[in-house]
Amino acid sequence: MPEQHVRQPSEIPTVGRRVALIPVVPAHYPFLYQLQVDPSTNFRWRFRGATPRPDAFESALWEGVLAQFAIVRRNSTELLGLVVAYGADLRNGHVHVGLILAPAYQGLGWPIEAATLFAIYLFTVWPLRKLYADVAGYNYAVFHSGVGRYFREEGRLEQHEFHDGSYWDLHLLALMREDWDKFRPEAPDVHA
Repeated sequence: MPEQHVRQPSEIPTVGRRVALIPVVPAHYPFLYQLQVDPSTNFRWRFRGATPRPDAFESALWEGVLAQFAIVRRNSTELLGLVVAYGADLRNGHVHVGLILAPAYQGLGWPIEAATLFAIYLFTVWPLRKLYADVAGYNYAVFHSGVGRYFREEGRLEQHEFHDGSYWDLHLLALMREDWDKFRPEAPDVHA
């Protein structure tokens, strides 16, 4: 059997054209707390509008997490957001993922680059078959163009999430390893 090259963690790309992923450290907690309680982002994220105590936030930040990285501007220490993989079921090969980005960087394509780097990391380090994202209907427009091309919608809970006076569907989107292997060459340039 020919010898295969096994990538070491330092060889897994964590730097893209605009962003880099770095390990989360306690010095990041104040930024991440502010980001997750900011009125323009908190209803889209884990706490769905709640504003937890800072000490409860720090504990919850790591609860059920397989891996997470702070998103920073490339060649800088400027914090932009967070990517997280949680609720892993390694026996069956799936994990849930989330991404939150500071409001100033939303809509710029930067989340796609951070998500691509994170998917490369997750699919390289673990034998995952699926990366799941729970997407509330009011966020669905951000992902809609990728459904059928990058993601599969595996489920929908109708009128599941309440926000701004309405109930919204919750979409369960999956990025499948076999789909990823087909379209990955189209992903943004990333650097080791």
